[in-house]
This record gives sequence, C-alpha cells and structure tokens, in this order.
Amino acid sequence: MSDCTQSNGKGMAIASLVMGILAVSCCCCDGIFAILAIVFGLCARSSMKMTGNYDGSAMATAGIVLGILGLLMGIIGMMIWFIMAFVVPCAAGGPFGCV
Repeated sequence: MSDCTQSNGKGMAIASLVMGILAVSCCCCDGIFAILAIVFGLCARSSMKMTGNYDGSAMATAGIVLGILGLLMGIIGMMIWFIMAFVVPCAAGGPFGCV
C-alpha cells in the first residue's frame, strides 16, 4: 500500500485546503503551495475512494481547485512580469532600463 492510502484521507484533505489557501494568497511562491495543494488533494481523494469514507471530500476538492487557481495565478503573474520586464522595459522600469 502506498502512503496515500494509509488513512481515511481527512488529514490530507485539510492539508490540501490549507495549501490551496496559501497558494491563492501567496502567489509569489512560484507555485510550491499550489502543487502541494493539488498533490495532497488527489492523495486524499484516492484514500477516501479506497476506504469508502468520504468525510472531508469537499475540503479535498476545494484544495485541488484552489491549487489549480493558485498555479494559474502564478503563471499569469510570471507572464505579466516577463512582458513588463523585457517587452516594455521603459514602461515598467525593468531590470535593463530603456534600450
């Protein structure tokens, strides 16, 4: 048995929800919290399916959704930074200044 299926998954669901909230509120952390939220949520749902105890399923789902949202916010943030730093350096006062 893998580590994901050792319990009923409620603890992993709580961890997924907490990491998802951190992923959305701290999107500057390069997606670490978002990836953890998705992994913990999928692990929780897997163990819930194995045991048949779906207590905490909504928390796991919310953690996965928030993790995906945090990951998308991080990607969009990096794209905006790239555009502002390299495409429009004068408008953003980018790291290389006006060329």
